[in-house]
Amino acid sequence: MQRRCFRFSDFASSLLHIPHTQHDYKPVATRLRLFSLADRRHSLNLRFLKNILSEKTDSPILQSFLQS
Repeated sequence: MQRRCFRFSDFASSLLHIPHTQHDYKPVATRLRLFSLADRRHSLNLRFLKNILSEKTDSPILQSFLQS
């Protein structure tokens, strides 16, 4: 899967004339507003915790665990 991402980034950079060094696709990802899976996971984890604490997500077991 990672190879496909690199191939897509290489194709997009050549099509959109985005300069980047070899094997560094950060400029391409930034320009296309793409986030890594790790960044997305981190963001979703923070959003989930925020929803638990603000009681938007109804999970009595987790809420009781956090309050103790």
